[in-house]
Parts: sequence; C-alpha cells; structure tokens
Amino acid sequence: MRFYDAVSGLPIAGAKVSLRDEVSETDASGKAIFSFHKQMREEGWEEARFEKKGYITSRVKIHVLLDSVFLHRYSISPALPPGRYRVVLDWPSSPPDLDAHLIKPGRYHISFRDMRKFEDRAWLDRDDVDGEGPETITVARLDTEANYRFYVHDYSHRRDSGFSSFAKSRARVMIFNERELVQSFEVPDGRGRAWFVFEIQQGQVKP
Repeated sequence: MRFYDAVSGLPIAGAKVSLRDEVSETDASGKAIFSFHKQMREEGWEEARFEKKGYITSRVKIHVLLDSVFLHRYSISPALPPGRYRVVLDWPSSPPDLDAHLIKPGRYHISFRDMRKFEDRAWLDRDDVDGEGPETITVARLDTEANYRFYVHDYSHRRDSGFSSFAKSRARVMIFNERELVQSFEVPDGRGRAWFVFEIQQGQVKP
C-alpha cells in the first residue's frame, strides 16, 4: 500500500500503518509493506489504521480481490480545522483523467472548469490530468441546511462511443472531516462514463 498527501499529491513518509497484528512505517515513496500472502482470500475486506502527526488518523478499507488489492494508493488529508470537509478521488494510472465535481444546486459547481467559489468558500485543491490522482475538493464550512452532490466523470473517454464501463477505472472516493475519514466509496459495476457517488443532505452523507 502507498500513502500520499491529498493536497500536494506527494508521498507521505514516516507514517505508522497498522494491519491486523502487523505495524509498518511508510518509506520515502509512501509505501507500507505487509505480509499479505498470509491474509489474502478470494474476496473480502481488511482495515488498516493510518497515523502521522499533521494528518487525519484514518481507518482505511482494503478491498482484497482474487489474491490482490483493488487499489493500492490512499491519499490522506492533512489535518483540517473544525467544520471543514475534504473529498479525495484516487485511481490508477489509467484512465489518465478523471474529474471530481461538487455541486451545491442553485449556488455553484466546483470542478476543473470553475475551481473556486466564495459563498461558503469551496475550492478544488488539486486537478490531476495524468493518472493516479489525487483530485481533491475542500469545503471550508458545510452548510447543514443545504444539499450537495458529488460525482466523478471519466474525461479521458468522453468522446469514445465504444467505452461504457466506469468500473475499469478502479476509482475510490474518500470523505474527511476534522476528526476522521468519514466514509469511502469504490466505483461499482455498471455502464456509463459518470459515477454519482454521494449526496450530503442536511449534513448527512448518503451514498
């Protein structure tokens, strides 16, 4: 597994990562090594705990699939002030360009096309166009009276009429607040080039 800073995209070195009864420290490339061969199964879930000063302590879900890991990279948010939320998109090297979109209906639509809005100070921290991410959006203070929608668009295949399976992207989305990793999502099976990941309704995340 490899761990990266969700804002800068750089590897996180010197983090403590715990998995079952093993503890590993990330190296200069952000890699933590575990004896997965003792733990693998045809399909299932494991949980690892990530800890480092200056970052949000996170319990990350590891999807084990056919003696491998669904996606090895995890982009962890630096510490956040109270009330702030951060949404992070990770994926492998292909497709090269997935785009994160956060919509507050009637107010704004944050994406690579419109990277900042100041009504409640939401912005795109990082736009990635060459694969692996992360692509990251932050909301300075969530409006608990409003609804938000978040989706991911496969920009690389926007003109490819023969491509219709978003699941091939192996994308993952994680939501952080100042305390924890709130929720994570893996791209489901299905046709299309857009993945509607979640809504936030009156402060509650709904898949």
